[in-house]
Amino acid sequence: MKPESSHFQKLLENQVQSEESDIEETNESESLNKDEIKEKTLEEERPSGESEKNKKNTKDDKERKNSKGSFSEEKNLKPIEEKDVEEKKLEDKMMKDKKVGKGVELPKRVVIITPPLYFDFDLRRKIVEGQAVKDLVTEWKEDLSTNDKISILLLNQFPIIKNSSVIQNNTIFIVAGFEQGNMKSTIRKLEDLASQKDRFKLSGAEFTYIHSKDKQRSVELLWDKYEKFKESIHQSLPNNYHIVHLPKPDKILSEIDMAFEKLRNFQANLNLEHFELETETSKEIKEEETKKKLKGKILVFIPIGIPGMGKTTFLSILKKLLEEKGCAITIISSDIIRKRHMDAVLKGEPSITEKKAFEKTAKPAKIEFFNEVENAISRTKALNQTHIIFLDKNHPPNIIQETIRFFEKPKYLNEYDIRTVILKPVCSRHFRTNSNVTYPFSLTFLLTCMKRAMARTNHETLQGDDLKVASVLIAFFNLYKNFTASEGYFKAEGAHFLMELPFTHEDVEIEKSIPQTLVLSFNNILQHLTNFEPDIEKVAIFLSEYSKLSIELKNPDPELLYQKSLENLNQCFQLFSK
Repeated sequence: MKPESSHFQKLLENQVQSEESDIEETNESESLNKDEIKEKTLEEERPSGESEKNKKNTKDDKERKNSKGSFSEEKNLKPIEEKDVEEKKLEDKMMKDKKVGKGVELPKRVVIITPPLYFDFDLRRKIVEGQAVKDLVTEWKEDLSTNDKISILLLNQFPIIKNSSVIQNNTIFIVAGFEQGNMKSTIRKLEDLASQKDRFKLSGAEFTYIHSKDKQRSVELLWDKYEKFKESIHQSLPNNYHIVHLPKPDKILSEIDMAFEKLRNFQANLNLEHFELETETSKEIKEEETKKKLKGKILVFIPIGIPGMGKTTFLSILKKLLEEKGCAITIISSDIIRKRHMDAVLKGEPSITEKKAFEKTAKPAKIEFFNEVENAISRTKALNQTHIIFLDKNHPPNIIQETIRFFEKPKYLNEYDIRTVILKPVCSRHFRTNSNVTYPFSLTFLLTCMKRAMARTNHETLQGDDLKVASVLIAFFNLYKNFTASEGYFKAEGAHFLMELPFTHEDVEIEKSIPQTLVLSFNNILQHLTNFEPDIEKVAIFLSEYSKLSIELKNPDPELLYQKSLENLNQCFQLFSK
């Protein structure tokens, strides 16, 4: 279905190309004498409205000095040597202030990079009004030479960053809309608008894309550049970019607010550093401030996987290792929180099913989960030791970024040194369906987790017969469809470390020896999922084939798991020195 032409007419006719004004710098004469330097410094510190009056006063003072020989009585004059020292300090201060922009609000810029036509006109208007900017700038200039205190760029191409140090304290990049599924919709929008292109005044990168002869190729190249840009900016400006997956485009408004808040914190810290350098007793003050502002160290573990993968076993090892290192640990279980909410709902509504109670408690349980995380963070300084927060829940791809970003809030970064660790199972090979859909886990991993989950009798939320348990695990497994669980991906999302551990006994030969009847029945389930839920009849066939399995599904070697956990944990602690 083609978009309405009126929508695109609004989108394109109301775009205003904003021009950035260059600020010309006035070169100061090297021949300024000491009195002129002092006068210039005092002049800059006065409000601009007093400029002409002050110039006149300065002229009158000079005339009085020529006639009387001095400004004040003899008793107030200082020795020449002392005067020289004071003027030298004043001169140095002037140069420092000029260099760091002390006393001047530094400009702030948020650069939003999206596919073409990703935001409609109404949303662009809301962005402009929400931040009170003149318009959205569509041209990239690395040097932020603008009279505006804040500016927002909306780009449909990836900028080339030549000197990251120039923008590290004034620019945040937000990259949105580059999920794989958006590529086709972007091509379709461009093709729909191309037939009406002569009716609109087009400019910028969108003009180029709409007039492209091969729109599909142009968009594919943009997506290729996205992958390269992620890698490049992670190396050059790791703290200055956010890659966001917006459930709705208007969620960009809150992302922009967070980006400007982060820039304000950058610049506040910059001013604090320069203040410390300028103070005569800076060393003593800095030592005192360092003691006062000693940040609490937090390691956050974020597991990805499926139920039954072995988080409880790992936690028992982790507790032992942390006791040896003298660290505190807080475990926050989403299942325990969810069970508490479900019990309350079932008590108030006895006729409701457990499935309905589970669905009904999703939002309140999530709110309580993150409230407990906040409480755990706030307890860190009182512990006076490294604090490990273990998020005891599985994190499929759609919530990984949300969880990592939770710990990047400015209010936490100012008070705590937080490092996020992704906990991922090591698998011998990745499962691939007959239609070339890939998963980051092996079939051995799924079968082992299923065996463990079906043997449990005391789980908070995963209860029921084998058919229900297997269905839940397969649904979880499918959430990782075509997911690239690589170190580069997680670091691009903001994680600090990828910890890969052998949660199951993995062997390529064992994986190859799994009967084809079992593999085919599993393929059949994945290809016929409805609303992410497996077909019960197909799961029953899969379990029938599973019951015939003669291969022994083993747990990992406990000593190997312990040793790998120790090695990885030591690397995690080294993150605080980077």
